Amino acid sequence: MSKLYDLNVIGLNSVNVESFPSVIHRLSYLHGVSVSTLIDYCFDYYNKRHKVKINNNHVRKFSNINTLVRPNKTTKSLLEVVSYTLNCSRLKSTTFLALEDILDTSKETYSDHLRWCPICFYEYEQLGLDGYYKLIWSLTSVESCFIHQVQLRDTCQYCEKHQAYFAT
Repeated sequence: MSKLYDLNVIGLNSVNVESFPSVIHRLSYLHGVSVSTLIDYCFDYYNKRHKVKINNNHVRKFSNINTLVRPNKTTKSLLEVVSYTLNCSRLKSTTFLALEDILDTSKETYSDHLRWCPICFYEYEQLGLDGYYKLIWSLTSVESCFIHQVQLRDTCQYCEKHQAYFAT
């Protein structure tokens, strides 16, 4: 990769805004690389152009990509390097960083796994649209889709496994 392709954040400025993990997944898919390769590239790109380096060791210590919506040091660091690499200032709205002073920061506030509405994903496919994970689905208090009134899933309907981890 020499330069990252621009990626439009889906649902920007709405309750249906795309989550940062979804952006990361779509970027890695668009570039034909794993999520971890994309993240390494973003850190390298950023650090080669700045005197003050951002260490990516804390990013490598976890494997659950869904934690990247939470207001924490890891999310802040990765958001900064990906935003810089893409030359995109709108990615902060794909996390809960803007609400860190008013939103409960406890682990119980956020789902440990990516969650989705199966009907939304079916509709994306039928309409030929990119599927994406909505930021709102990351909150444990949101148990169903506001549009379809069906319970959110966090496991594959076929293998019953969670879909929350970095591909290496």
